[in-house]
Amino acid sequence: MGVQSNYQSDRRRVERIDLRCRARIVIGTRHYAGWIDDISCAGAQLQTLTPIGRLGSVLLRLPDLRPLQCTLHWSNSHKAGVSFELPLSIEEFSAWVEGRAELTPLMRRLTIADITDLAA
Repeated sequence: MGVQSNYQSDRRRVERIDLRCRARIVIGTRHYAGWIDDISCAGAQLQTLTPIGRLGSVLLRLPDLRPLQCTLHWSNSHKAGVSFELPLSIEEFSAWVEGRAELTPLMRRLTIADITDLAA
């Protein structure tokens, strides 16, 4: 059983890129190990090793990126959706995705123009 706010994920303004990357999720005093399944300039879908059962503020830590203050909008057992309180700039997002591309075969096919089109 999951929890969900009134946030509607189908109202995303920015398409997400499928990109698996390890993540550290902090909610209050709890720390969760996990990864992201997809990401955009404005949010991400997370997976955790242990279930998240509480909506609210989240600190998301991803490799080679500044810590991101987020709002957790929904959680369904080990999956969750967050929006970034301060969206990433297209430049910051593109540079980070390019850096991850070396580690993720699917991302090798995307160019900066593709990323910019997805974020527009």
